[in-house]
Amino acid sequence: MDGRHSSTRLQAECRRLEAEIKRLKDLLEKHHIPFEIAQPARTATVLPTAETIAAVQGPVSKEQKIRLFRSLFRGREDVYAVRFRAKTGDWGYTPDGETDWNARFPFPRTAK
Repeated sequence: MDGRHSSTRLQAECRRLEAEIKRLKDLLEKHHIPFEIAQPARTATVLPTAETIAAVQGPVSKEQKIRLFRSLFRGREDVYAVRFRAKTGDWGYTPDGETDWNARFPFPRTAK
C-alpha cells in the first residue's frame, strides 16, 4: 500500500473518531450525565537529573573502563571482526569466530 493512501486513510479515520467523541460528549451533556476527561498519566523522565550526573564517579582504572564498556556494548563472545584488504585496495571487516559453519551445515553449497 502506498504511504500517501495509508496516511489519507488514517487521517479520515482520525476525523471520524473525533466526530464520534464530540457526538458522545454532546449526548452526555444533553442528558446531564457527568463525565471526566482522563488526563494522560505522567511518566518518569528517561534522562537523569543534573544532580545525579554530577554525583556519578567514573571508572578510574583501565580494567574498570573495559568492564563498563563491555557491559554497555554486549555482544557475542564467539564472533569477532577480521580486517581484510579487497582487490580494489579498500579495507573491510568480516565476521569470524570459533564456530565451524561447515560442521553445523554439512550440506554441499552450490555455486550460482
